[in-house]
Amino acid sequence: MPLTANYEDVPDDYPRVEIASSLSGAQPKFSVVEYEGKFYIPGNTPPERWHDWSYSESLVQHFVKQCPETKRGKRAHMSEEDIIAQYYERAVAAGGRYGTEAQLKWSFRRVAKLLGWPVPDVCN
Repeated sequence: MPLTANYEDVPDDYPRVEIASSLSGAQPKFSVVEYEGKFYIPGNTPPERWHDWSYSESLVQHFVKQCPETKRGKRAHMSEEDIIAQYYERAVAAGGRYGTEAQLKWSFRRVAKLLGWPVPDVCN
């Protein structure tokens, strides 16, 4: 990953963070964060999105290497789709450690695309 962030590198289809905010008081309100004169839902400023995407992309690159090794090794009996699905399910089970469920679905769909493997149903 580059040391400097180019916020335009984040693909348009990369999921946005959905955060429901709770603010006290009787008046209607919503939570936003200001970044360079623009307002964003928390977690969706360009630096935050780039950071999350950068991390997801590093996971993608890891699994693009790991999945074929798994297929050649101890999981040779499994389909390519099942190999990706098992890694996706393990990542989700880690409880947000590797990103939101939407980010993980995006990541493992990208893994499948880069490998030319079928996308598991659990990633759609």
